[in-house]
Amino acid sequence: MDKVVWEDFGQTLSLTARIREILLNYPEGTSILKELIQNADDAKAGVVAFLLDMRQHPTGSLLSPAMQAFQGPALLAYNNAVFSPRDFKSISCIGDSQKKEEGGKTGRFGIGFNSCYHLTDMPSFVSGQNLVFFDPHVKHLPDVSASNPGKKINFVVNSGVHTHYSDQLAPYRDMFGLSPEGGKMDANWPATVFRFPLRTEAQAKVSDISKQEYKVAMITSLLEQLQSEAALMMLFLKSVHTIEVYHWHPGDAAMTRRFSCRIAERVERHSPLDLHRSMFDRIATQTALVAHEAKVMAEAAKEGKSLPDARSVAAAEGLEAMTAGVDTFTLRLECEDDVKSSLELRTFLIAQTCGGKGPNQLARELSAHFGACLVPWGAVAAEISAPLHARAAGSAPGQDDRPQALAGQAFCFLPLPAKSGVPLHVNGYFELSSNRRDIWCDVPPALSLSCAVRCCRWNLLLLEKVIARAYVLALDEAAKQLGATPQYFRLWPSEDAPEPWQHLVAAVFTMVAGRPLIWTLAGGGTWVCMEDCIVMPQAELYHRQGGGRHTDSTQKALGDGKPGPGLDPATARLQQALEKLGLQICAMPLAVQGMMLQHAVSAVWGRPSPNARPTTTGFFNQQQQQQQQQQQQQQQQQPGGYPVLGRSDLRRLRRTMNALLPPSGLGARRTPGQALRRSALGGAAQQPHLPQPTLPQPQRQALTVQLPPGQALVHGTALRTAEELPSLLQYVLSDLLPLAPNGLVMGLSSGGGARQGVAAALAGLQLLPLLDGTVAEFQPAVTATATARPGQQGLGARTSLYLPANDVETFLLRSCGSQLLDVRGLPPPLLSQLHLLASQQLTNLHIVTSTAMAQVFLPTLFQPPSALEGWREQAEGSCKAPVVGGWVSK
Repeated sequence: MDKVVWEDFGQTLSLTARIREILLNYPEGTSILKELIQNADDAKAGVVAFLLDMRQHPTGSLLSPAMQAFQGPALLAYNNAVFSPRDFKSISCIGDSQKKEEGGKTGRFGIGFNSCYHLTDMPSFVSGQNLVFFDPHVKHLPDVSASNPGKKINFVVNSGVHTHYSDQLAPYRDMFGLSPEGGKMDANWPATVFRFPLRTEAQAKVSDISKQEYKVAMITSLLEQLQSEAALMMLFLKSVHTIEVYHWHPGDAAMTRRFSCRIAERVERHSPLDLHRSMFDRIATQTALVAHEAKVMAEAAKEGKSLPDARSVAAAEGLEAMTAGVDTFTLRLECEDDVKSSLELRTFLIAQTCGGKGPNQLARELSAHFGACLVPWGAVAAEISAPLHARAAGSAPGQDDRPQALAGQAFCFLPLPAKSGVPLHVNGYFELSSNRRDIWCDVPPALSLSCAVRCCRWNLLLLEKVIARAYVLALDEAAKQLGATPQYFRLWPSEDAPEPWQHLVAAVFTMVAGRPLIWTLAGGGTWVCMEDCIVMPQAELYHRQGGGRHTDSTQKALGDGKPGPGLDPATARLQQALEKLGLQICAMPLAVQGMMLQHAVSAVWGRPSPNARPTTTGFFNQQQQQQQQQQQQQQQQQPGGYPVLGRSDLRRLRRTMNALLPPSGLGARRTPGQALRRSALGGAAQQPHLPQPTLPQPQRQALTVQLPPGQALVHGTALRTAEELPSLLQYVLSDLLPLAPNGLVMGLSSGGGARQGVAAALAGLQLLPLLDGTVAEFQPAVTATATARPGQQGLGARTSLYLPANDVETFLLRSCGSQLLDVRGLPPPLLSQLHLLASQQLTNLHIVTSTAMAQVFLPTLFQPPSALEGWREQAEGSCKAPVVGGWVSK
């Protein structure tokens, strides 16, 4: 062929089709208004107002006859900021926002403004000196085309525009105090006003964008919904301090305000509140500077140039310093309804934080990958002003309170459709889907190298490392401001949350473990760390039965959560015993205690809870998730790690006991029994020099002789031996020797570590009721036949104790009551646990074997009377009163 003919051919994009696609994914409702508020906040506006203009404007002097259809009712949006040249460029580009390269801008997708096409086919706006019209259908404005579907005019430079197109400009006059004298638009407007003529039924029929007609009533409903959400919209904004709603009815001379939500405190530039709210802007600007310096250095390196890195290092150091801090402040809002003449005050506690080693590093990596400025920013807001019911008079904080449930909202600076799953509102610089509805949180393993996984990784890191830190900070500040009140208790997560928010819940309980944020009634009420408090069994029962969704039988077992008569008798006796010992019982709501049981075990003792979910930020890696689950199973099977939070709490018992131990003259600590006797007698516990056989522990008899019948001394505290002591003993053994549902002991691992762990956990605990009415302590295992017979051991000697097999054995050996457990009235599960403990010879508790009978008990039972004369004389001289007590059974 002599001549090759090429035809023009290529891909094209229909503007109306692109907008229609955006609207399919972008929600209607207040999301349209939220986008306008966000754009105003990015522009550093302080005031945002919406006006429903219900008037019909004149149609004489318009740009074209086709514009007559857009002179009717419209929604107008005002803010007191002015478009920059960059803003004009950004709004003209769909899906290619200029904001994503700027620090401090939350609008990153370039499609938010286009949500206004839900309402109209012809948006327009005035800003500064410019008036702009968009005509995506390219059939209403004069001289428009597919490549230029709109018009813009500078009405200050072209001062005659107000004369030639007076009616076209009529909808903008005399509103928000902007129209210049004489109604002429020939001067600069220090604000921006958008106008969205409502799509009529006729326009909807021929529109290529949307077939949805919008009536005045629909916009009225939309603005009423905005009124109910306005306070939440204000929480995490950086600049906007006032949101207002106006109506302009036909025939009225001016518009009238219907609603206003504003910050109660006057917000001035560089004021303390302004510095709090603009913290994100400052950090984001510094982040953008670091990214820019890194980009310059990288480009110079490609060209073989060598640039000094002083500026880059200084910028990075400045960013690290800014992101190392945390910040809390109180935001007070006034919501005024002009129609109802009412004023509502709402107060929020806001905690915000940024960065950390992991989040900062990932932010730099993803910013380079996406070509956007990502900021590891997170914040939470707790409402502390909502009315709560009064607590019953005389009841303990946290026990009978039924705090009003809070439903936290998810935010990316403005509310998202999703709930946060926790009581606090959660804000983060999340990676969202392009319609701003969803947070990236999970993807199939096949997409493990995709951008979606990077978004998931970023969001989870924000939740676990940044937002969780802000949550704990909010709890810390709320404890100071609110005290142990229902307002404080309801801020804690009380149930598991859906993904990805469950990662936040687990991370909060991990971070909070070492902070004194748990309320107890000990010492008249005090704040303690999670590892220093006891969670009562009713909380575990509450948690196992699904929190607030338990059955009638479970509710009966739980009672009303109050100490005393409200609890089941066994739990009430246990709680009374623990309170008498001065232990710190958690007084938080049962649902919160249940969450502590589920999530805090790993944080406090390094032992994962069987019910806890994996919380690794690398959860998208299936192999890593399986490895973590296997590791958790192995740790659960390993011995040791006792006690589990909220069950035996042996560590607390030992701490209480050790606090009573006075140092000896040589600087060493005595045994618990010696220390208690020393403390009670007011002096050193001396070894008695008595003829053999000596009086067995006369000091113990002196201590118990003053107690009422049925009570004994346990770590210096009188407990009822038939009620409180068995409950306490069973509580202590419940983790070490767990019971099966049928009430039998599940057994003990044959590993040496498990045996040593049980023995070490019990050592020094004075919990064993003896037949002589006293209470003995657990001690490390000793050989049964190697110890002295009853009445022969010295004060510091280790004593072997024996568990009788039945009532007959108890009766026959009753004269050896100082070494024989009194098992009368003990519940069968507890007897089963004690029998396993004795048969395994883990402690000084043994079974009465034939060898023990022959070597320990029979010599005492059948001693000649002459051998006991010295003992009897010593007893009469040192203890005039008879021993009172005994093991009383019900």
